[in-house]
Amino acid sequence: MTSIPYDPSLVLGQLVYPNQIEELMEQAEIQKPQDRANDKFNTMVLSVYKFERIFQQMINMGVEGKNLEELRKQKGAVKAEMVASAIDLGKTTIVAQQKIFEYKMARQQKQISMSIESPIDFPNSPVIQFPASFDTMKFDVQMFRNEEMDQSSSAHASSVATKVGLAVMGTNPSDGAQYTVGVDASFSSSHSMAQTAEKHEIDSTIVITCVASHRMADLIEPCILHPVKLLNSWNALFPNDQLQTDPQRMFMVAMEADAEDRKESPEGNNAISLLSGCTKSSSFIGYVHILKSDETTSKQRSDSVASALQVSIERDWQVQSMSGNFGVSASAQSTAASLLSTSGLQNSCSFTVTGVIPTIECHTVETTVKKMQPDSQTVMKQLGTLNEATNSGAIIEKGDRASDNVGEAKIGGQFISLNNEYLKESVSALSEYDKTQNQVIDLNSMWTAFDDYRDKVREGNCGVPNNFFIKQIKKEDVAKNYIRTFYPNGGTGPEAMKGALGQQSS
Repeated sequence: MTSIPYDPSLVLGQLVYPNQIEELMEQAEIQKPQDRANDKFNTMVLSVYKFERIFQQMINMGVEGKNLEELRKQKGAVKAEMVASAIDLGKTTIVAQQKIFEYKMARQQKQISMSIESPIDFPNSPVIQFPASFDTMKFDVQMFRNEEMDQSSSAHASSVATKVGLAVMGTNPSDGAQYTVGVDASFSSSHSMAQTAEKHEIDSTIVITCVASHRMADLIEPCILHPVKLLNSWNALFPNDQLQTDPQRMFMVAMEADAEDRKESPEGNNAISLLSGCTKSSSFIGYVHILKSDETTSKQRSDSVASALQVSIERDWQVQSMSGNFGVSASAQSTAASLLSTSGLQNSCSFTVTGVIPTIECHTVETTVKKMQPDSQTVMKQLGTLNEATNSGAIIEKGDRASDNVGEAKIGGQFISLNNEYLKESVSALSEYDKTQNQVIDLNSMWTAFDDYRDKVREGNCGVPNNFFIKQIKKEDVAKNYIRTFYPNGGTGPEAMKGALGQQSS
């Protein structure tokens, strides 16, 4: 469906040239194959839907055998014709649009124009509305909207704590003293990994085409012509067929209206064309596409290792005892995190509206980019938690016996407590980093604009001309109008003097 051909230089009450209207008619003729192909396609689409309902209705009513099979074949034929009409619409559109482009390029631009002053006496010539036409509308809409949300997460955590104790007792052969050697070793390891992914995408498109004809026509009634302006317009349009202001010449032109030599001369077809009325129509063609995509992927990893070793020696003497111990411990913690957060927004729209200026409103679409919270205080707290949780599985208390510590490693509650504290403090939270309020033209904007267009069309005080009422004014009409104003009593009196000088009548 194409928009209505329109020439902004065609103004109600102003002079028009026949070629202006002829160009609009030629442009409409070029668009005709595309409009007809579009009408055929829409008709076939409706027929396919209708035929589907009919076919289902026949099945529900128990139709079987050859009749149902024949109906199935006809349904397939209708679908095949719909596909053929869609292909033909595509081919015809390409050809028509290329011809329209070439046609417009071969002619002058229409945005800026100049014309001779209108001879209409506008203060005494009101514009009225008259129901000279009919209200019609052709409407087509295609809307697609797809919203997708994809979320995934995975987490893994492990903790291992091991304690080993060994004690050796014996007697020194040389002095008979008893001694004890103990070795306690412990090892603790913690590891966690968390990964999350989130993707939210909204893709929507809407295309609306509408053409409407309006019932009310604009007419200039009564159409009063200003004699001096009319004379000046004639002389400007036809410099080789000018009309003089002297009474004798004016009366001669007025009486020669039906003379054969005047009709046969080239100047006999000269006439001023005034656009004194028109019926109107309007069109609305709009397209909006919006794509909003938010995607966030995060990956975090934490590792901690701690080990401890203690060696104790005890020796009993006859008079005194001696004991001693030494130990070493080591721990290491590491944490790593990565985050990728993207937010995209694409918006494109196009409106071609003739005859009406609809209201176009913007709507708010929010985009968000997320971040982690890697401030120094949080990072140090995480490392401290890792160190404390891991070391708790590797510490050897002073005075503990190795055999006692081995049993403690088997208690399951210690591992559960370690895991809970470790996971709670070692993973960074995600927070909103940048939230932006974007003003866009979306589907709601399109419907708001169309609703406003429809309301204004119903009111009728809008539209562009699609059928022109032309008032033809010949040379003798100019002379008669001038005589009625300035020479009502012949070529005498004060009004006659003003007319002879081309001055405005009082």
